[in-house]
Amino acid sequence: MNNVMIAVMAGALCAAGSAVLAQTSTDKAKESMVQQSTQGAVDTTGSRATAAQDAKDTAVSKKKAKPTKTQREADLKAMEGKVDSSGGRATAKQDAKNTAVSKDMSKQTVKMGSPGMEKEMQKAATDK
Repeated sequence: MNNVMIAVMAGALCAAGSAVLAQTSTDKAKESMVQQSTQGAVDTTGSRATAAQDAKDTAVSKKKAKPTKTQREADLKAMEGKVDSSGGRATAKQDAKNTAVSKDMSKQTVKMGSPGMEKEMQKAATDK
């Protein structure tokens, strides 16, 4: 009885082993096909393309002469008064526009409940 069990188990293992070998050869074929298509295609995205673009940009920037201190100071003086980096003036203008618009709008009365309740709330607001 034991010999029959061993023979059945050995046969099952042999069948499973050949299936595993067949599967791995198929997987290897798929893997090599994917590698070939990946290596053959031009990578326009991802880290390789970014690194290549960065290298080109660095080479171009190294060819361009850096401005001297006098040139930088002249550029700053030329821009002085033209640029408001804080945005304070633009904010003040927008605030003035918003105030003018809100003053032109009619005020709406909000009813909070019964007339008695309205009188009590108005009295409480003016008593303070």
